[in-house]
Amino acid sequence: MEPPNRIFSPEQIEVNPELPLILKDYSKALIRANPKNIYAFSAEYFRQKAGIDGEPIPGSNERNDDTNNLENVTAAPVASTS
Repeated sequence: MEPPNRIFSPEQIEVNPELPLILKDYSKALIRANPKNIYAFSAEYFRQKAGIDGEPIPGSNERNDDTNNLENVTAAPVASTS
């Protein structure tokens, strides 16, 4: 039995129109921050973008070169499609 929703052609893929801007902003923030732990940085970045309150993700503010920190990294707001 085949798994449901299997993709057989590019025409079946629907990409949210906000995705390219989200990825562009995230990529810029990631490159600027140069984090030691990309996963922790990413979790904290998207936690903040989603407006979820809470303590910072452990390790999210550690940098490879100590010249940047997450507090100085800002991302453009995501445009609403509604």
